Amino acid sequence: MNQIKQIIYSTKNNLSKITKIIFGSLFIVFVYSYFIAEKSFVSDSKLFVYGNTSSVSELKSLALQYGVSLPGGGDKSNFDSPELFINLGKSREVLNQVLNGNFLLSNDEEIHLETYLAKGKKPPKQEILINFNRKISISLDRRSGVISMSVSMNDPKLAMEVHKELIDIINGRFVNIKKLQTTEKKEFIQERIKALEIDLNNSEKAIKEFKELNRLISSSPELTLKLNRLNRDNKVIEQIFILLKEQLESTKIEEIENAKPLIIIDNPNIPYKKSSPTTVYNLIYTFLVISLISIYYFFVKESNNRRIND
Repeated sequence: MNQIKQIIYSTKNNLSKITKIIFGSLFIVFVYSYFIAEKSFVSDSKLFVYGNTSSVSELKSLALQYGVSLPGGGDKSNFDSPELFINLGKSREVLNQVLNGNFLLSNDEEIHLETYLAKGKKPPKQEILINFNRKISISLDRRSGVISMSVSMNDPKLAMEVHKELIDIINGRFVNIKKLQTTEKKEFIQERIKALEIDLNNSEKAIKEFKELNRLISSSPELTLKLNRLNRDNKVIEQIFILLKEQLESTKIEEIENAKPLIIIDNPNIPYKKSSPTTVYNLIYTFLVISLISIYYFFVKESNNRRIND
């Protein structure tokens, strides 16, 4: 209790000094936050990847049944579309392509992004890539499948323009990858259909020839058994042939879906206010911290003076 009284007494004695220190600190923080510190504007968007995931997994059992392997190893072609989109957004190739673009600032000045981010210096390319990567945020809500994306820049128009370009480039690469997967799948199916057409024709021809050579099949158990085997083999080939025909039609539909897989829920916006530095919060934190430090400083100082005097 004695110490609390001493703190209150010390604060009253040095109130004018403490006030000057606090207001001086607040002024410095205000000038730095408002005029000197680099401002950050964040452009947000929400996206959704349309369509089923491109995969040849549904053909695995069919391929194994017929003794063939899928192109590209089957499993390697299995991608989850939203996650693929997110991974592309952080890839070096995509970031490099954006960095090499020209964009407009709010004052309509055209800048080269990589040169602009270098700020007149000549840092290594890898350093610019890392810094640019930190300005991009991409996350996936697994329950809804919605992708949230944001780009932070020190100019509001630049943030929006870079954001739009990034989405366009990612979408372009995303479409190309999906097309490649669908093409491999389609080629595999078409090759199998051609081979099965030959096998189906040979099977039907074998049944026809067997019936022509054996007119009294019903009276011979051995001939009936052989005919049943021929019919069974023919039916298996026919079922696989029909299944592949259905898969070919599905793949053609998938090609159309993959042409425009991205749905933009919220377009990239021009930020109407800066996200950082937050001047108000900085001033509040400064006021609290400097007040406590000042009060503590003068309390300790007076305590030391009292000990010396005693």
